[in-house]
Amino acid sequence: MDALTSLRGIAAVLVVVYHFSGGFLPNLELGTHSEFVPKSYLWVDLFFVLSGFIITHAYGDSFAERVRWETARPFLFARMARIYPLHLFVLAAFAVLELAKWGLEASGEAEFRAEPFEHAKHPGAIATNMMMLQAAGVEDGLTWNGPAWSVGAEWFAYLLFPFFILLVFRMGWIARVLLVAAAGVGLALISDYGRNLDVTYDYGVLRCAFEFSLGVVLYLAYRSVPGTAALGRDAVLAAVLAAILTVMHLGYRDILLVPLFGLLIVGLAAGGGTVARMLSVRPLVWLGEISYSVYMSHIFVLELVDTGWEFFLDERFAKRWNDVESLGVLLLLLGVVLLLSAALYRRVELPAREALKRSRFARRYVQPSPRAQ
Repeated sequence: MDALTSLRGIAAVLVVVYHFSGGFLPNLELGTHSEFVPKSYLWVDLFFVLSGFIITHAYGDSFAERVRWETARPFLFARMARIYPLHLFVLAAFAVLELAKWGLEASGEAEFRAEPFEHAKHPGAIATNMMMLQAAGVEDGLTWNGPAWSVGAEWFAYLLFPFFILLVFRMGWIARVLLVAAAGVGLALISDYGRNLDVTYDYGVLRCAFEFSLGVVLYLAYRSVPGTAALGRDAVLAAVLAAILTVMHLGYRDILLVPLFGLLIVGLAAGGGTVARMLSVRPLVWLGEISYSVYMSHIFVLELVDTGWEFFLDERFAKRWNDVESLGVLLLLLGVVLLLSAALYRRVELPAREALKRSRFARRYVQPSPRAQ
């Protein structure tokens, strides 16, 4: 499913553009003539639907008949090994940056607009982030690495997945359709009737759960319902992409994007046409492979640049640049994020994941017993 891997990478880059083109570059107004960039927080919703789809593809059959600890244990460990090392590494990088700011202020070398270890960076929130509770309503705002709220939300989805997929396997298709409808109602209730899906630290777990469940049901439909292959035709995919761009450009209700993202995912999974082939080229697949690092590291790059600029020049970053210069800086910083993310993927993500899988703990406590295989 190379096209889906590429789609994840493109979505991650669009989230970076969304975050970098706001207050960070105050003179860059990308939302003047279109709502596409201001609405690009919605690509996180694509992540959630895609996650439910891919997790069901990879692990669904393991829990088709019953949930056993012998099979749930390696599943949860594999997911933790996938997301937690990089999350912890970037969180530590934020803490080091905050310690550096505190040290500079304590020595009288600098005075920053935001006091170190206050508000979003208060020490107690480190524990919240380490326990993956960033989207469970524990805090009153985003803390430390803001985008990591979605990782905490997905972790709750992983915890429930073995039981949820068993339930869905036992349902008929009428019940599955009703389940999707209930998820849609839930999304509407937490998003001002679908107007604003940008709910994170408060209802982020629910936002993820509703969309993850859609991805689960969509995968089962993709696998077993006749006619889903038609969604992979180039004309259908082009129409879905056009609808997504139109909804985002015009700023229609956020909730409309969720089913469109679902159709796009199923279409790319089923399709072997031009659109899917275009998304399966190696550079885009590579972008998808490093997408988790892109997503998790880009706010650190933003804060590092902003802190350094304030320390050396004692003014807000990009304050004096016009829109053209700001756009150039955006592209430059996007390149920095991609280079850093490639390094993180090779030096942190992959080695940590493999080390955990080969660890004595994994061999002794995680690997499924012979009777479970």
